[in-house]
Amino acid sequence: MHVTREICQSCGMTTEVVISRLSDSISRCGACRKPLHPPKVPSGVGAGLGGSLQLRSVPGRGLGVFSAKPIANGTLVERCPVFVFGRISDDIREIKMLPYSESGYSINLGHLLLPWVEDKDRAIALGYALLYNHEPKGRSNVRYEPYIDPENNRRYIDFYAKRDIEAGEELTQTYTDSNRLWFTYKPPVGGLGE
Repeated sequence: MHVTREICQSCGMTTEVVISRLSDSISRCGACRKPLHPPKVPSGVGAGLGGSLQLRSVPGRGLGVFSAKPIANGTLVERCPVFVFGRISDDIREIKMLPYSESGYSINLGHLLLPWVEDKDRAIALGYALLYNHEPKGRSNVRYEPYIDPENNRRYIDFYAKRDIEAGEELTQTYTDSNRLWFTYKPPVGGLGE
């Protein structure tokens, strides 16, 4: 047996935990009784949730996210943690970000901020969220929606399949209407234009 101290992610209290080699019980906080560690949920998709998403270079479009196996319509593809900002000034939105590639193209910080609940606030997402390339509404195959975990109030953006997706297919979302894009849309090589 081994005794450790762990901090509860829900209430912040420190709890002594007895760890036994033969124990498979869930350790709970001594104050709020919530699990000290979230249960591991196996999944076939998602960065960190099974590794079925891959990054690949897409000619003329930079990095793209691809699925290594088929994904059924309506499936949660990826749950991305987010940092939600209150209203931000135009000065902040206009901050130039260096590109992640060797191109000379830079991007405004405001273009990396996703709408959060009723489009009033903005969020910056982790995971692959900012690497899903743009496709017009009728051609994109994933959609996103905000999610707040009821257990711990953490915020996420969930990406769901809008239709069945084949293994090897690029996962794309619609950033905005075509007339509001801040870049020139380039269809994938061999793909159809808008």
